[in-house]
Amino acid sequence: MINLGVETCLVYRIPAIFTSDEVCKMSVARLEELASESDEVRAKRQTLQDEIQRLTEGLRTCKRLRPLKAPPGEGVARPAAD
Repeated sequence: MINLGVETCLVYRIPAIFTSDEVCKMSVARLEELASESDEVRAKRQTLQDEIQRLTEGLRTCKRLRPLKAPPGEGVARPAAD
């Protein structure tokens, strides 16, 4: 809860802290630094995208191979008990 309060205060004040005039005064290098992602974040994003792709393909396979539902009133046949 405390974090949420602090984040709310910071986000609320961004227009006063980070004005367009200040952005215009910044060098291209500083703007790139502020807008860029770290190599670690980029690697994590790629790992997650790869995982999403594998999971999506697995889900597609499961949907294709799952048995069809039996019509209402018809159960699954079971072997006779000995």
